[in-house]
Amino acid sequence: MDYDSSNGKAVLSDGPYMPLSKPFPLTDNLQIQRTRQIHLIFNGILFILSVIDLILGINGVKFLHDQGIYVIVYHIIQASAWILLNGFGLFVAYKYHRIGLIVFAWLNIILIVVLGILIMTILSVVGWLFFSKKLHQNAGPSRFIAILSIVGIAFILIRIFVIKIALKLARLIKENKKIIDEQN
Repeated sequence: MDYDSSNGKAVLSDGPYMPLSKPFPLTDNLQIQRTRQIHLIFNGILFILSVIDLILGINGVKFLHDQGIYVIVYHIIQASAWILLNGFGLFVAYKYHRIGLIVFAWLNIILIVVLGILIMTILSVVGWLFFSKKLHQNAGPSRFIAILSIVGIAFILIRIFVIKIALKLARLIKENKKIIDEQN
């Protein structure tokens, strides 16, 4: 083990002056580190929320059980898909994988479009119930659906922020690798 005076750290060496491995150049860039840290925090929050959503779906929220087995199965599949996607996002950010970050962002975009269409459909049904005389008969579930839609919209806004950060991190990694390749 030798002391490297250029960065002030101890490095493992094969001989008296040759390090076994070079420090990873992406960890030295503060902008990449900050962006990566923001991505990991927000994606970690979404991962935890997805796990909680899955647990609630499995344990059974009364509203889901009232809707039938198909809604429960859909809810569990949807929560599992978000868990897998968030886990993938955490992994590729942890490993500084640029192409993985781009794939993560595009998968998020596709799922957000599908979720947005679903929310708009639900809000259309709630609006139809509101303007028809049937709202008074179905007031409880329609309020619950409206609240879920508002939560879904907030979820989409957070997702859009995570997508933006993932694409920014991918761009920074690409630019940093170009600079490193030019230096070598």
